[in-house]
Amino acid sequence: MTRQKFKKSKVINSNEDELYDWLVMPDTYLATALLICRKIPVWLFPHDIVGRSSVFRELHFKSHHSDYELIHPIIFNFKHGIELYIKGLGNLAYGEYINNHDLKALFNFILKKAENNDQKKYKILKQLHQDTWHIIKKYYYGTYNPKIKNENYPDKNNIAKKYPEVNDKTYKIQDAYKYVTKELLNQIEKDIRIIENKFSEAQRKIYSVKYSPEERKIRDRNFLKKIELSLEQDYKIKTQNKK
Repeated sequence: MTRQKFKKSKVINSNEDELYDWLVMPDTYLATALLICRKIPVWLFPHDIVGRSSVFRELHFKSHHSDYELIHPIIFNFKHGIELYIKGLGNLAYGEYINNHDLKALFNFILKKAENNDQKKYKILKQLHQDTWHIIKKYYYGTYNPKIKNENYPDKNNIAKKYPEVNDKTYKIQDAYKYVTKELLNQIEKDIRIIENKFSEAQRKIYSVKYSPEERKIRDRNFLKKIELSLEQDYKIKTQNKK
């Protein structure tokens, strides 16, 4: 891959062969976050989930942690999926993205790139930003947590919820038992579904703008081949495991 400077971040010229994974991987992280949300039996509790450990017990973990601790992988997977969505759109539209984890900077990069090169793509990406940034910024600034009232500590490295400790410039989420409620998890699930829907829609629109109908047919066939190969490999593994 070749690199060039974009302000403080490097611009990565992505491999065209990796486009399939750029379209698929963001969905896998959002799906993981959503599955964890739905696995926690919030309907059993009138308001919060303090003291419950149904998920860890079901998995036969030695330590039966409370279900509210699962907020960490939920938020991390959600935010990482968003990062991959934005980078993937840059790859799909122009074959490049910036080597950065700052969701705001990543979005600004693809918007500026489109504004300077292609008004059709810019219109699509601008609408996507209008439809999603009000959601994304809650997780960028940490205000999805009702205990955080300001936007003073943006997560520019996309590491909040990735490590137990983060630097002083990133918002900190502590004492999950104080704020993880049924209402919060339901809202996160709604946010995940909106983000998936809007980004998938933008992917399809840019795909249609970038490639002619004939080019799309060829690329779609190649994508299907990858899926078929993956299914074949999965079948072989399952068959071997049964022996």
